[in-house]
Amino acid sequence: MPRPDAHALVRGFYGIVNVTADGPDPVEAAASMARGGARCIQLRYKDADPRTMRVVARGLRETSRIMGFALVIDDFADVAGEVKADGVHVGQQDLTCAEARRIVGSGALVGVSTHNEAQLLAAIEAGADYVGFGPIFPSVSKGSPDPVVGLDGLVKALSISPVPVVAIGGITLRNAREVVRTGVHAITAIDAVYSSGDVQSAAEAFGVFFATNRHAVAKKS
Repeated sequence: MPRPDAHALVRGFYGIVNVTADGPDPVEAAASMARGGARCIQLRYKDADPRTMRVVARGLRETSRIMGFALVIDDFADVAGEVKADGVHVGQQDLTCAEARRIVGSGALVGVSTHNEAQLLAAIEAGADYVGFGPIFPSVSKGSPDPVVGLDGLVKALSISPVPVVAIGGITLRNAREVVRTGVHAITAIDAVYSSGDVQSAAEAFGVFFATNRHAVAKKS
């Protein structure tokens, strides 16, 4: 099976379903993000045991097939392989890109979270299909955030990356314009979407905001 096209999928608003005990149902959240325009949605469930992760991932996989978005599983490469997800996403403390690729095979995407230029180059060298890069701004969704890279760091990352880059960390509708105008391929936001009280509307707002401002950048260039 051919690998999904990262350049086609990792665009605009990159959805992250962040599963917590008091959060919305993950399947409903993913469906809302898809209705809001997200083409690629990542399942992030940091406290899950493997069995629970499999149950949630299967539910999301069924939804992704019905609604037509690409499903990426965070960390759990074995679960991604079992449910035939479109990809797996790993961090700096998780499996390596090469290890994840061995598990999910050549037909799935492998994304890597990176937080500086050295990590970015290492991920590209290892064969990552796309990368997350940041935090662009201070983030409240991670307990021990990495140093802020800022907009200048993002611009540098874009200049050296041949694969799509997702801007991560502290992005809200108030500061998204600056991020989008760097020419970044995609943006994501966890706290800004979940704290809004309306996941679909928030995802849609980010998607429309991205498209409008990227269009302005394209016309200007």
